[in-house]
Amino acid sequence: MRVYLEMDSIFDTRASVLKDIGYEIDNDEYINRTSDNFTGVGEDVFKLLYKHRDRNILANAKMTPMVHEANEIMMKLMKENKVPRVELFIDISKYPMMIDEIERYMLLFEDIFPLADIVFMRKPITVDNINKFNVIIKYDGLSLYEEAIFKNPSVLSSGDSLVIPAIVNRYMEGVNLLEELNIFMKANESIMNIVFMDVLYWSNAD
Repeated sequence: MRVYLEMDSIFDTRASVLKDIGYEIDNDEYINRTSDNFTGVGEDVFKLLYKHRDRNILANAKMTPMVHEANEIMMKLMKENKVPRVELFIDISKYPMMIDEIERYMLLFEDIFPLADIVFMRKPITVDNINKFNVIIKYDGLSLYEEAIFKNPSVLSSGDSLVIPAIVNRYMEGVNLLEELNIFMKANESIMNIVFMDVLYWSNAD
């Protein structure tokens, strides 16, 4: 069984980007947000800043509760499929690292993900390899899902899951696209399942 997990899911690089520009985060508002639209910054500006995040942003990001959720997801996957371990593919493609950095992260992940055989991905997940994973945990995963639907829906395998934060406004304008996706999924029962998780699981701005 294969699980995909990006660094930006287990580290809150959103908060790190905001702190990097001197933004004062209101923790209650932050963990209850419905979009990445922050007062005084704006969604478009934030998207640009977030797109160009680097290793320093990652280094200053704090670990999120998604670490615990990912372990729970893996435990459930192992139980349902009666396997002793899973392969956990952690995407580091956004953050090119030196050997010593990779070694430090590997030691960290081996400690916090004891049920997994860890593999670092140096190339990002795409529509072409999305069907290699049983579970995908990705902060901006809905954009990948949308791309797959319009390019090649057959890659969205039945029984597989995409875990994303419940921040639909970050990916789409209004709710029309979400309604279209729901209609599409109902009409294609064999399609990958979308699991929305509260944004607080992806957040740590303390």
